[in-house]
Amino acid sequence: MQINFVVALPAEARPINARFGLKRRQPDGDFPVYRNDETALVLCGVGKAAAAAATRFLHGRNGSPNGALWLNAGIAGHPSAAIGTPMLARRISDAETGQAWEARFGFEPPCAMEDLVTLGRPGFGYDRPCAFDMEAAGFFSAARGITAPGLVQCFKVISDNRDNPGHGISAKTVSRLIEARLDTLALLLARMGKSVINSP
Repeated sequence: MQINFVVALPAEARPINARFGLKRRQPDGDFPVYRNDETALVLCGVGKAAAAAATRFLHGRNGSPNGALWLNAGIAGHPSAAIGTPMLARRISDAETGQAWEARFGFEPPCAMEDLVTLGRPGFGYDRPCAFDMEAAGFFSAARGITAPGLVQCFKVISDNRDNPGHGISAKTVSRLIEARLDTLALLLARMGKSVINSP
């Protein structure tokens, strides 16, 4: 089963690449791609436009075989959730346009679910009871145009909150946070894959 990751930062990608044995395969092009026979990761950079473009870029290189899983993985802020908390986005919305998408689940989520708002620029106001990132809306809108809704998910690890604002968070800390939740990520993928196999 093909798994396609869209990840913003090198620090977020490094633990995922190590866990899944992904190697840089494509030296040229708009976005770096890491892969093995069954899994690919595209490094998109920061922002919803970059995430959407990278999603389409990876689709152009991989195609979308039936049942391919698409996952945006990375860090997010939240007003009150503890640092290191894994979460799955149940509703993704674009703070600039107001457009929103509901995630679809044909499986039991392996972690908490939260609404996720994509910001157009970094923000540390923590003014809404939801998680915040800068890529999910771009990724989700592009991926939903490629494949079935239940095959597209956003998995985030909380990196900052009101008590621990995200100003100047280090790459080392980001990698450590993602690495600590790789087992949850693997379980999510297993449950997503099983739901595809069992679907009529």
